[in-house]
Amino acid sequence: MKQLSRLDISCCPKLRTLRGSEDKLLTSSLRRLTIGQCGELEGSLQGIPLPDTLKSWVNVSIVECESLSSLGGLESLPLVRSLEITGCCKLTEAGLSLNLDVSGGGEEHLVVPRSSLRIQKLRIDHPSLLLVEPLNSLCQTNKVILDGSEMESVPEGWLLQNRSSLKSLSVIAKSLESLPSSMQDLSSLEKLCLTSAGKLRSLPDLPSSLKKIYLSRCNLELEKNLREFGSLEQTKICHVLRVEIGDSYFIMGKQCNKETFEKLRYKDNNTLSSWANQQEDSGKCVE
Repeated sequence: MKQLSRLDISCCPKLRTLRGSEDKLLTSSLRRLTIGQCGELEGSLQGIPLPDTLKSWVNVSIVECESLSSLGGLESLPLVRSLEITGCCKLTEAGLSLNLDVSGGGEEHLVVPRSSLRIQKLRIDHPSLLLVEPLNSLCQTNKVILDGSEMESVPEGWLLQNRSSLKSLSVIAKSLESLPSSMQDLSSLEKLCLTSAGKLRSLPDLPSSLKKIYLSRCNLELEKNLREFGSLEQTKICHVLRVEIGDSYFIMGKQCNKETFEKLRYKDNNTLSSWANQQEDSGKCVE
């Protein structure tokens, strides 16, 4: 299977290991690896036979592998374009058992970066997974999606650890109550998406690097305050180039309709500044 580019191993509840053959199951041409609903897969990924060298980036998904309790072996894939880990309850428990504050506490919670694993996009369903090796030592991640309904806060220390590379952060969490005050220190962050955050009542100060904010189905009071020109919450986002709050649209702090927003979606900063300067009343919808 020298030309194998995609391998999906799913719904194999009795599968315990991928080891046992002298032949390499995965080749250097691999592009995507999916392991899903393999309930009895051994406690780590050490059993995955990997090629000595990979020619390109690999996308990895590990979904509902309930017995998986370690990510040992993942570093054998140094070029991971995207990694998704969801529904792996023992792995989540392993992170929780480390007895560390997942929400972080600033610099004191930073991990000394030491992982050779480089991940562009990471999607997880519980912040405790960021305490598990080698995820806890990542420092070059570009995009993070935290999709967990029970999440009350985001992992501050880990985000700071990736501050120089993190460009996009998405949080989907019904229980989210706050974002860390150090959000303004994420100097590379360009996009922030918040979805279903019904308990989030306020935003912290945000980094000047932000170019896009998207809020959907969040706390109604927060959304109202963000729309209100001159309010404390609105001043926190007025520097952002593009903002979507439900069915309301803003460009450089000036409210507009959807048609105008879409028309200017891919325009450069000079064009946006020129448009914004022409608006006499930033509280009115531009037709």
